[in-house]
Amino acid sequence: MQRCDQLVALNLVNETERLGNLTLTIFQQQDYFEVVFYVFDVALLATKILSQLHPIAFNCYQAGEGTYYHYYDVFVE
Repeated sequence: MQRCDQLVALNLVNETERLGNLTLTIFQQQDYFEVVFYVFDVALLATKILSQLHPIAFNCYQAGEGTYYHYYDVFVE
């Protein structure tokens, strides 16, 4: 469960916020080369976020399953 929380908090939420900030920065640039630089940064960050979706889904599913089985045993007893 801690791994799920860590992955969601650090990789999904923080990186998505950074992606939004970088995307807004693109529209404020005047120089063409700066725009290209920021577009590549956005692509790199989006790739990083997408590569973490499988570990996030896997660990959060395992956390939910573990929690379910724990409380199932508590209620059965």
